Amino acid sequence: ERVAQAQKRGELGRVECVWITHYHDDHVGSVNRLRREQQCLVVAHESMADILRRPHAYWMPCIHPEPIHVDRVTRDGESWVWKGFKLTAYTFPGQTMYDAALLVERDGQRVLFVGDSLTPGGLDDYCIHNRNLLGEGKGYDRCLSLLEKIGTEGLLLVNEHVEGAFSFDAGTVAALKAELRRRTELLRKLLPWDDPNYGLDPLWVRCDPYYQAAEPGATVFWDIVVTNHSRTRRLAVVEANLPPGWQAVSSSGRAWISPGKEGRVRLSAKAPSGSGARRWVVGFSVRYGGRFLSEAAESLVDVGSGGKT
Repeated sequence: ERVAQAQKRGELGRVECVWITHYHDDHVGSVNRLRREQQCLVVAHESMADILRRPHAYWMPCIHPEPIHVDRVTRDGESWVWKGFKLTAYTFPGQTMYDAALLVERDGQRVLFVGDSLTPGGLDDYCIHNRNLLGEGKGYDRCLSLLEKIGTEGLLLVNEHVEGAFSFDAGTVAALKAELRRRTELLRKLLPWDDPNYGLDPLWVRCDPYYQAAEPGATVFWDIVVTNHSRTRRLAVVEANLPPGWQAVSSSGRAWISPGKEGRVRLSAKAPSGSGARRWVVGFSVRYGGRFLSEAAESLVDVGSGGKT
C-alpha cells in the first residue's frame, strides 16, 4: 500500500525490479504481491534463489511458506548498470547463510545494502538456526573480508531495520575479525569435533525436501544433505527409519564428501496405501566420521491429504 500511495502522490515512479537481501519472511512476505501489482522483476542472489523458490524444502527460521518466482539470479561479484548506478551483487553469509549484499555506486558515492547482517552495534549473529559459520572465508569473516576488499572509506552501510545509514572504519572491521578468530578457538576447545561448525550448524545434516505431500502408495524420495565441515574427505552413511506401514525402496546409502562441500544421499520408500490422510515424520540416522549420530535429520510427509508442495 505504501508503494502505491507514493506513486499516486507522484513521489515514486514505476517499480522495475525488487532486490532481495535474504530469505526471512519480514523481507519477502510482500514480494509476490508487489511483483503481481507492479509487474516488476524479482532479482535474487545465487545464495538464496533455491530457498525462495522451494521454501518447503527447507527447515529454517522465519521462512515464508509461499514460493517466490525469481526472474534473475545474480552471481558473486556480478555487476550491471541501472539508470547510471553501478550495481554489484555479493555473497554475504552474515545473519544467515542464505544472504547477499548489493553495492550501489555513482559519482564516487558508495552504499552497501547488507540486509540484517550488520548494525551500528556490530554483527547480527544471535540465532544459531540461521546457520552462522565460523572460519576464514566463511560466515561473517567472509562479510568483513568483503568490506576490507572494497574499502570502508566513504562506504555507507544500510540495514533495513536501522534508521539511516552507518559505517564501519578499518579498525572496527579488524577488531570484529579478531573477535571471530577468538570465538573460533574457544569453541574448538569446547566442542568434540575437528571443526567447531559441527556444533554451530544445526543443519549440517538435513533432509531435502523437509516437507512434501504424497498420494497413498506413492514412492517418496528424499535427499539427505550432509555438509563436510572438516578439512579431509569424510564418509556419510545414511539410513531411513521408516514408520510402520512404509515399504523400503532404497532406504540406505552412502557418499564420500569433499572438504567444505555438501554431499547427497538419495533415499526412497513407498507411503502406506490404506491408512487414511495423516502426517508422517520420517527420521534418518547417520554414521559420519566413525560416529553414529542416531536420527540427525527428519522429514514431514502428508499422505492422502491432497496437499501440494
